[in-house]
Amino acid sequence: SLALYTITYADSLNRPFFTFRLTDYNERDIEELKKFAKPVFNVDTILSTANRLKYTNLAMASFSKMLKEPPREFIKFIAQDFFDGRMTQQVLDEFTPIIRDAMAQHIKEQVSLRLKQALATTSGDESGAVNLQSIQMDSEEPSQNTDDEIVTTQEEIDGYNMVRAIVASEVAPERVFMRDAKSYCAVLLDDNNRKPICRLHFNSKILKRIEIRQDNESVKHDLNVLTDIFNHRDALIAVVKGYE
Repeated sequence: SLALYTITYADSLNRPFFTFRLTDYNERDIEELKKFAKPVFNVDTILSTANRLKYTNLAMASFSKMLKEPPREFIKFIAQDFFDGRMTQQVLDEFTPIIRDAMAQHIKEQVSLRLKQALATTSGDESGAVNLQSIQMDSEEPSQNTDDEIVTTQEEIDGYNMVRAIVASEVAPERVFMRDAKSYCAVLLDDNNRKPICRLHFNSKILKRIEIRQDNESVKHDLNVLTDIFNHRDALIAVVKGYE
């Protein structure tokens, strides 16, 4: 039962303000849970936490809604920072999808940056420098194949490092391996062919794809840019969790 893996705290009216799921949590959840430990338990702190979490959750929901359907006032507020013309309805309609995509891209880049920093830290990079190309794989060569026709490209190395950064929240990065082939580049858990995380189809100069096992079938997703790999974070993590 899911209830066996869920801890819920409610206020005096039995309204939940904090839920901790053992199967799905992040660092912020852990920090909040620590406040309920017996040695540091404080009623005033808990009440303050309840009030803050309630409004934080509401704010997150509102922000999520705004990302999908940004209000006219918000579009106008952003656009007037770089557009000097008259803010007609036509202008706002033109800027709405542009600003919506810009916000999504910014969030994606921030997530990408945090994941790269996390991987650099896990790999022992004390400087915290973010450079995917500087992250070396465990093997001496990018490809474990000896076939002269197989050429491992920098894009495949970058793609592999992105996948490794994503799944680093579930498994140690040194358990993630890359094995190149003629038609695709495989990313494996524990260097085991029976534990594929994904396949990178980067050989085409026109179209790049990532192939992930989802719902008992392999699904290929087009990548407009390499960082689109981060759009499939949940699917990649689900694959790794399945092996664990």
